[in-house]
Amino acid sequence: MTNRTLWLPIAAIAIMMAVALSCSKSETFTPATYKVNPDLIAAPTTFAELNLTIAPPKGWTAIDTLSLARFQLLMSNTELSTKIFPIMPLAVFSDTTTGGMMYVARVSNRTDRLASMAGQFEAFLSDQKGTSIVTPARLNVNGLNVYQYLLTSTDAANYKILGETGPETRFLIEFIVRSQTLEALLPALESSMATLKAGATP
Repeated sequence: MTNRTLWLPIAAIAIMMAVALSCSKSETFTPATYKVNPDLIAAPTTFAELNLTIAPPKGWTAIDTLSLARFQLLMSNTELSTKIFPIMPLAVFSDTTTGGMMYVARVSNRTDRLASMAGQFEAFLSDQKGTSIVTPARLNVNGLNVYQYLLTSTDAANYKILGETGPETRFLIEFIVRSQTLEALLPALESSMATLKAGATP
């Protein structure tokens, strides 16, 4: 085999890597337009192990330890955890009046790049969506680059936010509401999302 024959596949691999790197560098995150309305959010909660702070919507309260343990077990057996990346909910906030729910989870993946994880996640959501509509967005919220997915159907609507505060510290936040309440709750949901930031509350 000649040197030229050996060089060709090496050159092809180099070109493919260069294209992949250029694609990743071209990824842009649009500044989020969410605004904080203090009247619509509760006190911020800091998750030290995620180096993350977010305020849930006002009136949404944290579930008790036993209920959280049950929810953690439930989520550990979902296809998301078993096929894409394991998630461990750290807190769940619920609103008994509207039936809304929000959880903050640690994502146990320390090897894949966040962009790669987001691609897998989006493909998973597309496969699982059924009659739901998936609307993806890449946003920058208070300096954090996050991948946001809004899923809407006739029954429910939910925002899923995937991000990281460090190379080995990934998180998933989800808001779930009934479709018929989304319009009324949207200002509170967006106020909550506008408080998302790395670090603790001053």
